[in-house]
Amino acid sequence: MNRKPSRQRAHIAKANLVLAAIRMCHAEEGQDPSYLDMMTDVVVSTRTIAKVLRRLQAFGNLRIERRAGRRNHYILQEKNK
Repeated sequence: MNRKPSRQRAHIAKANLVLAAIRMCHAEEGQDPSYLDMMTDVVVSTRTIAKVLRRLQAFGNLRIERRAGRRNHYILQEKNK
C-alpha cells in the first residue's frame, strides 16, 4: 500500500487551512495572526504550524517578515495563472 499520496494530501490540506486562517484573521481583525490564533483555528500543534509556514514560504506562497514580539507579518503571494 502506497501512503505517499495520502501524506501529500494531508500536507496540502494543512497548508490550505493555515492560509485560510491567515486570510480570515486579516479580514476580521485587520492584523496578522499569532501562532496561538492559527493553532486554535487549524487545530494542530505550534510545531506543525511552523513546518507549514516554512513550506509555504519555500514554495513562494507566503512571505514572512519577522517582527519582535508575538506576531510576524504574513504577506500572501498571489500566483499568476
